[in-house]
Amino acid sequence: MFVPKLPSAKVIDIARLMLPDGDHKIVGMRPGEKLHEAMISEGDAMTSVELDDRYVIESNIRSSGHYSYRENGAKPVDELFCYSSDNNDDWFSDTDLLDLIQVATKGCE
Repeated sequence: MFVPKLPSAKVIDIARLMLPDGDHKIVGMRPGEKLHEAMISEGDAMTSVELDDRYVIESNIRSSGHYSYRENGAKPVDELFCYSSDNNDDWFSDTDLLDLIQVATKGCE
């Protein structure tokens, strides 16, 4: 499985940019909601490697002809590694978020 290295964003920032004059209310967490999204858990770290622009979670099952990034020089992640929205060092700027919002809402007027 390929997990791209992407910037994170806070929902409140997206809401603020979409409706700058809106009455935004923080209502707290509701049942089933999460604060952060984990793309690679600690449980997947033992089979994960890091490339320049993405991570790869490799299968535990090896078959003939199977390509292994680990066996071909990719850097294994630490055994306690977790890639999630709360520990990501890369965050969308307001400008980048506005650009994404414009692309996503084009033709929705």
